[in-house]
Amino acid sequence: SPNCSGQTIYLQRYYSGAWHTVASTKLSSTSGYSFSVHPTTAGKYLYRVYKPGDAHHLYAVTGTLTLTAT
Repeated sequence: SPNCSGQTIYLQRYYSGAWHTVASTKLSSTSGYSFSVHPTTAGKYLYRVYKPGDAHHLYAVTGTLTLTAT
């Protein structure tokens, strides 16, 4: 909520001291989304999802998700 279907959101990964966009997708008709990640080396990876603001809404950022690849 609110429904922002069709808008583009971005998967970002934190490395080298900054957030970098690594993928994007459009929100579904119910504002749902999913991303798949495939780490190539072992380690910790920090991700978040970013939705830019528009004429009706401020930007939004999820909390940070830490994934550990072994």
